[in-house]
Amino acid sequence: MQLLTDLNSRFAIPGALRFESGAGNLTRALITTPDAEAHVYLHGAHVTHYQPTGQSPVLFMSRESHFAPDKPIRGGIPVIFPWFGPRTGDVAAPAHGFARTMEWSVVETNRSESAVSLTLSLSASDATRRWFPHDFELRYTVTVGRTLELSLEVRNRAATEFAFEEALHTYLAVSDVRQVRIDGLDGRTFIDKTAALARTRQSGPIRIERETDRVYLDTPDEVTVDDASSPDAVTNDIEMRLLASMMLDRQSIDDILSIVDSTRFGDPRHRAVFEVLIDLHQMNRPIDAVILRDELARRNLLDFVGGTLHLAEILNAVPSAERAVEYARSLRDPHSPRRITVSKTGSRTTVVWNPWIDKAKAMPDFGDDEWPNMLCIETANAADDAVTLAPGKSHVMIARINAQNTSEGA
Repeated sequence: MQLLTDLNSRFAIPGALRFESGAGNLTRALITTPDAEAHVYLHGAHVTHYQPTGQSPVLFMSRESHFAPDKPIRGGIPVIFPWFGPRTGDVAAPAHGFARTMEWSVVETNRSESAVSLTLSLSASDATRRWFPHDFELRYTVTVGRTLELSLEVRNRAATEFAFEEALHTYLAVSDVRQVRIDGLDGRTFIDKTAALARTRQSGPIRIERETDRVYLDTPDEVTVDDASSPDAVTNDIEMRLLASMMLDRQSIDDILSIVDSTRFGDPRHRAVFEVLIDLHQMNRPIDAVILRDELARRNLLDFVGGTLHLAEILNAVPSAERAVEYARSLRDPHSPRRITVSKTGSRTTVVWNPWIDKAKAMPDFGDDEWPNMLCIETANAADDAVTLAPGKSHVMIARINAQNTSEGA
């Protein structure tokens, strides 16, 4: 394992790239450019954060993700190699291969006029030969700028050919997956993993209306995700969750006040409730539904905020006291409608995935209520599109992710 002091002395770029101890004490690179910022963990060569200047983060990260040496990180962009999904004929093998749970080595860093790149490597070892008895080398270059570019090179160091699958399992952050439109795969055949691997031809744009796990074959296509959910509807939900969280845990209110004030609330009813909750807190009075109702009535505001019916809706907004600060930050930095484009070279497979309700609840490292805010558009070579690589040869797969707020023109 490379030490932080050594990494920073050899590879840091002042003002642009440095290494630090991240979540779970795992080493990560922090990259900053004029156009964007990103975080890359050496564990799994995992990009966990990419945020263009003036936008909300492009990548989804689960709040329940493990950050442990023997577990994959949930969200961001896991690197999948040398098989996709469960390994055929070996139920003991790790899902999606071993690359996403191994420590990668830093090879080099570079800065251009507008972008910064980090190159990591992973080579065959006794640990990998247990599962994949071939000599290989992976080189993965993450380039951060106005576009996030990911280049995965697989080199065959063996004396014989081998076959492999690979994917950049990209979790995109969306406001509400039920409202997004996915274009670029019309007419392509996909394997439906939720329907006994049935093969179906896509007709028109993709809409997510249930658990979705599709492997689109022979697809060199650029895919666009139009996330044009109504900001008002999304903000309204966040406002209600924040208010309910404040009632669940008044200890969070001081932290919330350091992030937002009443001017951030778009709904005047919620602004009034927020101001009353703050007053009760500052007067050190108890906070519960009855006291809030009575105080609103005393101020002649109860009818204005929608009466007891709307107060009940607020209390039933599925709040999480642990996420109160996150709700406040979301209110401070609201989501804007945007278009995310995923283009690629060296890839013939595109995977579209969302776990929906039941699978989200079954995943121990994924929050039960997080599924509406993520969508995987994966650049891959899998199933029929697996790659066979001759001795001494290499294969390069590149994904380019670009996000632009559509309110500013796309």
